Amino acid sequence: MDISFILTLIIPGLAIGGIYALVAAGITLIFSVMKVPNFAHGELYMLGAYVTFTILSFVQVGFALAALGAAFVVGCVGLFFERLFRRFYGDMDALIFLGIGLIYLIDNVATFVWTSQTRNINTGFQGTSVGVSGATIGVDELVILSSSVAITACLYLFVHKTRIGKMIRATSEDSEVAQLMGINPRLMYPIVMFIAAMIASFAGSLVGARNGLYPTMGGLSVVQGFIVVTLGGLGSIIGALCAGLLLGIAENAVAIFFPGGVRIIFSMMVLIVVLMIRPNGLFGQREVT
Repeated sequence: MDISFILTLIIPGLAIGGIYALVAAGITLIFSVMKVPNFAHGELYMLGAYVTFTILSFVQVGFALAALGAAFVVGCVGLFFERLFRRFYGDMDALIFLGIGLIYLIDNVATFVWTSQTRNINTGFQGTSVGVSGATIGVDELVILSSSVAITACLYLFVHKTRIGKMIRATSEDSEVAQLMGINPRLMYPIVMFIAAMIASFAGSLVGARNGLYPTMGGLSVVQGFIVVTLGGLGSIIGALCAGLLLGIAENAVAIFFPGGVRIIFSMMVLIVVLMIRPNGLFGQREVT
C-alpha cells in the first residue's frame, strides 16, 4: 500500500468528516444548552448553500465573502427557529414534531424559490487539484478540511475563552445554578441558535461548492450529524470534530472497497458498536466542552 493510495483514502475522508463535524457541533451546542433536538438543522445547512449560490449569482464577490454573508442570513433564520422553539421548551414531543414540520416547510419553500434542479456554486477552484506524493488531491477537499478545522477551533476557543462562552457552558451544565450566578439562560438561547445556524450554513456552502445543491440535501446531513454527536459524546465539541473526521475516513474507505449505498449502513453499525462499548460516546460530557 503506497503513500499515494493512503492520501487518496485519508484526505477525501477528512473532508467529508469535517462537514460531519460542523453539522454535529451545531446540533450538540443546541441540545446541550437548549435541550432541543433540532431535527431541522439540516435545513439551515441547505439554506446556507442556496443563499451562498444566490449571493454569487447577483453580486460580484468571492466565495468566502458570499459564504460569510449567507452565514449571517441563516443565523437570522436560526433566531426565528429559536422563537418558535421558545413556546415549547420542556415539551420534547412538541419540539420533535415542530422540527419535522420545519423540515417539510423549508424544503417546499426552497423548491418553490430555487426549483428542484441541482445547482452549482462557482467558487473558482472546482475541478482544480494538486499533486501530493503521487496522489491527486482536489483543492475543494483541502478547502473543506482546513475550513472545518478552523471553524471548529474558533467555536472551541469562543466557548472556553470568552465571557459569553463561559456563560453558555454554565447554562449547559446546570441552568438553575447558572441563574443563581446571575445568568439568564433564555438570553443564551438566541446566541447559541445564531452560532449553530451560522456553522451549519458554512457547512452547506462548502458542500454545495463541491457536490452541488438541491432542496433535500439537508436530510442525510442531519442524520450523519446526529450519528457523530452520539459517537463523539453529547456536549463535546472536540468529540464532534474527532468523531466526524474518523467517521469520514472510515466511510471513504468503505466506499472505495464496497461501492454503493453501504456508507450509511456502516455508520449505523459503527454507532451501535461504540454505544455498546461506551454508552456516553467517545468524549461524552454533560456540558459543552
